[in-house]
Amino acid sequence: MGSAGVTDPTDNQPYAGLATNWMLCSAAATCPVFEVASLDGKREPSLRSTRLDRAGNWGWRYDILRDVGARVAGWRGVYFSTGTV
Repeated sequence: MGSAGVTDPTDNQPYAGLATNWMLCSAAATCPVFEVASLDGKREPSLRSTRLDRAGNWGWRYDILRDVGARVAGWRGVYFSTGTV
C-alpha cells in the first residue's frame, strides 16, 4: 500500500479514490463463496459429429454440449473495501 492508496504491482503506479476499491475472498475450503457444478458430475464436453451428404450440404457438422451451472453460495467469505478517498 503506497502513500496515495493502492499501488499497482506491475508498474508501481499509485491509485487513490475510487480506483482503490478491492474485494477479498476466503479460501473455498474455509467458507465457500462461489460454486460451479456440471450435470451428472460430467466435467468434459460431449461431442457429436454428423456427416452432411445431402444436395448443397457437404462435409461434417459438430455439436458440442457442456452443461455448467454456477451460483453464489454465501456472502460471509467476501469482504469489499471502498478504498481511500
